[in-house]
Amino acid sequence: MSYRELHVHHEIRYMRKASRSFYMNAFIFGVIATLLFCNTLLCLYYLIFDPLAIGDRQLFQLIQSIIGAFSIALFIEAFYQKRIGQVKKLAHIRKRIKASVYFSKTDKKKFIKMLRARSTDRVSVFREFLQKEERLKSQKDLRNYY
Repeated sequence: MSYRELHVHHEIRYMRKASRSFYMNAFIFGVIATLLFCNTLLCLYYLIFDPLAIGDRQLFQLIQSIIGAFSIALFIEAFYQKRIGQVKKLAHIRKRIKASVYFSKTDKKKFIKMLRARSTDRVSVFREFLQKEERLKSQKDLRNYY
């Protein structure tokens, strides 16, 4: 791996590290919500098709509806945690583009427009930005050297 690739890799790793906890929370909440929801569906099946299996139906229905509501709340929270992670990534990318001293304001605006246009492919836009910045930095260093 060359120095340029290491620099790009380091920047992307740093960006992912900043949003990793939100994605991890979203994953954990999603798994727990899925398990609870499957449990609720299984108990609903027994409640509908085998009514003799459960003696105290009202208490059972109350408990299962609370578990079902909790699983839906966890699904929603998982969605929000994932969204917060995406916002953190985007904020880091924008901050990094705006902080660059090697690009003009028009070039910075162009990269930010590209981020908006290619919302599903932001990491590749950021990678392209970092590679161009590294190229400009090395060209400037060579000019200063000679």
